[in-house]
Amino acid sequence: MYKIIFLLFLIPSLSFAQQQLSAAEAVKTALENNFGIQMAEKQLEIAAKNNTWSEAGLFPTVTLNATLGNAIQDNSNNPVSFIQTRLLSQNLNPQLNANWNIFSGMGIKISKERLGLLEKQSNGNLMLEIENTTLDVLKSYYTILLQKEKLKLISELLENASKRLKYISLKEEYGQTNSLEVLQFKNQFLTDSINYIQQEVNVENAKRNLLLLLNTNNENDILPSLTDSLTVEINPLKRNAILNGLKSNNQNLKNQYINLKLQEENTRYARSFLYPVVSIGAGLSPSWGRVEDLSNPAFQSNTEQVNYFANVSLRYNLFNNWKTKRSVAVAKIQTEVAELNLEAIKNQLEVNTNNLFNLYEVRNKLLNLSSENIIYAKKAYNLAKDKFQNGSINSIDLINFKNNYTNASINYLDNLYSRLELYLELLKTSGNMQLEYDLLQN
Repeated sequence: MYKIIFLLFLIPSLSFAQQQLSAAEAVKTALENNFGIQMAEKQLEIAAKNNTWSEAGLFPTVTLNATLGNAIQDNSNNPVSFIQTRLLSQNLNPQLNANWNIFSGMGIKISKERLGLLEKQSNGNLMLEIENTTLDVLKSYYTILLQKEKLKLISELLENASKRLKYISLKEEYGQTNSLEVLQFKNQFLTDSINYIQQEVNVENAKRNLLLLLNTNNENDILPSLTDSLTVEINPLKRNAILNGLKSNNQNLKNQYINLKLQEENTRYARSFLYPVVSIGAGLSPSWGRVEDLSNPAFQSNTEQVNYFANVSLRYNLFNNWKTKRSVAVAKIQTEVAELNLEAIKNQLEVNTNNLFNLYEVRNKLLNLSSENIIYAKKAYNLAKDKFQNGSINSIDLINFKNNYTNASINYLDNLYSRLELYLELLKTSGNMQLEYDLLQN
């Protein structure tokens, strides 16, 4: 059986009694509890047990048969019978047979190779399940962090809106402002309150999605505090390194190579039926019998004999309506289809990877720009608050500065998460995800 080693498995088992949860621990828990992975592991276990020479048919088969026969022959009214009486015959006939195919057109060797490929295929399917689950969990984990950062931003804005509303209401009592400004700040406070409640729902939904992936089978599970950060540092990616490693590292592509090899083995196996089959058979068959005259119990006799046999047989199919030749021809066509499918997947994978990398580069640029933009937007908003306090600008100008800061902050968070999401996609595509969990640790 192929061993699957992950750096992640070095982490101690997670218990939700703990108060903190890292991204790596979340992935480990999900991998341990995921039903798809568990089923893939069982399929791999089955394939490993089948991958033996005995399953391929190398060794002889030995069978034991036994027959206990009882018969009564009534010759009392048969004038031509030498013994005109009723005879009871009892026989015990065990038989031990051994058969061994010593040549079947290399079919046994081909079968063993096919079983090995089936085990590799099962292992590849398991690896693909693990990669997909890992990607889903990491996306879900960092989605929670994204939604929490947005909630934190909206909470700060709501707190500021509440303070401004109290301030403007106090000014209204002393007749130092008009009702329009009061209405504007009330509207802004209510809008921020609605956004805050909606964002709380977004956070809870993100948490439920992660809990579903963790599959802890406990409805009362409360997600621990997440220890990782959305601003996690990631290693730079190189386009050529990723593209050059696709053929050897991308799990989906490796599975397709195995499928093609299996189809080639199927062609060889179909061709093996064009050759004769030579087999050896051997066995022994002892027999013990008893004959009794039912009319004269004193007359009875016991018999015993042993038969030995050994033979060599040759079986060759001279004509079966060209069924074997058609099977070979069909297998060749199916191999060609598998080759075309592999080429199509390779081309599509290369195009998709280039597109992903282009988006990743764009996200890096957008992230840098939005990071700079949020600095100026925050400075402008803080300056606008001071100017509003001393009456240099009105409430409409202040709300505009506040909205600019809000949009810049949300845009920065979205770009931060999108860059990380594309990074994870590229890690999975390049086949390096299971080797780089440490990159997602602070």
